[in-house]
Amino acid sequence: MFSREIFQIRMNNIKFFIALNCIFWLLILGACSQNEVKNSQVPSVKNSCKYSKWLQIFELEKSIEIKVLHPDHPEIIYSFSCKKNNANASSNNKDNVLIPCLDIAALSSTHIGMLSVLNSEDAICAVSDSKFVYNASVKQGLQSGAILSLGASQEISMELLISSGAKTIVHSAFSGDFPHRKELKKMGITCIPNFDWREEDPLGKAEWLLLFGYLTGKEEQAKKLFSELVISYKATMKKVKKQTKDQLISGNFIRDYWYAPAGESYNAKLFKDAGMNYIYSKTKGTGSYTVSMEKILMDTKDVKIWINPGFSSRAEIIKSNAKAKRLNCFQNGKIYCYSNDLNKFWELSAVQPHLLLADLYSISSIPSPKNLNFYKELK
Repeated sequence: MFSREIFQIRMNNIKFFIALNCIFWLLILGACSQNEVKNSQVPSVKNSCKYSKWLQIFELEKSIEIKVLHPDHPEIIYSFSCKKNNANASSNNKDNVLIPCLDIAALSSTHIGMLSVLNSEDAICAVSDSKFVYNASVKQGLQSGAILSLGASQEISMELLISSGAKTIVHSAFSGDFPHRKELKKMGITCIPNFDWREEDPLGKAEWLLLFGYLTGKEEQAKKLFSELVISYKATMKKVKKQTKDQLISGNFIRDYWYAPAGESYNAKLFKDAGMNYIYSKTKGTGSYTVSMEKILMDTKDVKIWINPGFSSRAEIIKSNAKAKRLNCFQNGKIYCYSNDLNKFWELSAVQPHLLLADLYSISSIPSPKNLNFYKELK
């Protein structure tokens, strides 16, 4: 009896392990089949974006597939399926966008700028931070009430947003997903994050123009404009024979520390392409490079050019931080900033990097450059 019970227990254990083994292999096969499904959903056509790290656009037979990659979370991909207004919408874990979009809430100056170069200001129904608007048509729309001002970008009025009639919201995603995104989706409002501000290549940042081109049905115009600015940008780069001798510093003091663009950042790339001799070009990182006061005074003792202090005059620089007076470039050099018209800079510089580069090249190669697009010398 005892041995029979042991035999029965052993047989039950064997059956259990066989069943467990079968379940294991079923799970493996299921996972493989799921991966194959996922892979089959990846468009086989070529990505229309060549320079952007975070934007992908695929032209399929019946739709435009837009993918926005999150810079800090590679596992997060925002997918949007754009179809003509008369097409049947289908869900595939994607947000469906009917194009052309004629009711866009543009929640960054750069978004307004990109729509404006496409002559699509009439597609804008709402903006944030309206005091920074440069475009004359958008200003007029705000005055007439055709375009609603939603307040500060970090404190958007949801009530005004909904009343604006916006069907598509393009936002900069500084703080993650747009507030109430899921609730807005149920109301037929699509939220598209824009990470152009995280691009490290000026052409990658400008390439987000294609997003607005496809949204407004003006993709061919957007492609043409982008192609032209790439040609212009590279033509300026070809003028650079060698790096200038005069050293350059960028940034400014915040209390007792100097914050400069790190060597792999967007601005450092611009300086390099313009042939400028940026003293921190070899530092790592894409954000800010922090330097103590003692180090910045030592590092800049031979610097002749100061770029982008963030102010419109030398008096403003000193008022902000009197320590700047101790810099050799303040006493004996030249200071340039993009403050010729700040609102123009915030709105158009992202989509006009060729003009930005032309300014920097002129600053580095001409003793007293005139008629700059964005920059001016601070007196």
